[in-house]
Amino acid sequence: MPAAKTTATKKVATKKSTTSEKIQYCGTGRRKSSVARVRLIPGTGKILVNGVDVNEYMPYQT
Repeated sequence: MPAAKTTATKKVATKKSTTSEKIQYCGTGRRKSSVARVRLIPGTGKILVNGVDVNEYMPYQT
């Protein structure tokens, strides 16, 4: 039997400067037809997933 083919996920981090001189870090991960994007900006440290607090979006223990 041939070995299973694996595909690595590509992660790219870029540094952007907006007109208000705030620094943002953007990353993209891809696998097959799925795409995950993340944007990190300076702030209070509150984590939002699709505009909802992370504890409400994923209420289970990790």
